[in-house]
Amino acid sequence: MAVTGRWQVELLPGARAGLMEILQDHGDDAFDQALNDILALEEDPTPEDAEHLRKTRDHYRIYICRSLYRAVYRVLFGKRIVLVERIGPRGSVYLKGGYVRW
Repeated sequence: MAVTGRWQVELLPGARAGLMEILQDHGDDAFDQALNDILALEEDPTPEDAEHLRKTRDHYRIYICRSLYRAVYRVLFGKRIVLVERIGPRGSVYLKGGYVRW
């Protein structure tokens, strides 16, 4: 589902901490690339490579930082807001039971 137009992207504290981890572990270039991947959600919050998380209503996942990290975010379609909740390596970014389920 491609949705075009301008969206507001907000980084929650967990996502900010994940971006700082990328900066510390991989440097400025990786941080810049990760930030560009996140900001691209302003144009399309559900790009082709985004995956809808199973059993959730509005949570998605994209790969960032050369696919080393994932960003988990929630799309509030009615308000045109993208809430980036977590950024981290694959094993740590998913929380069991932490999402709004159908």
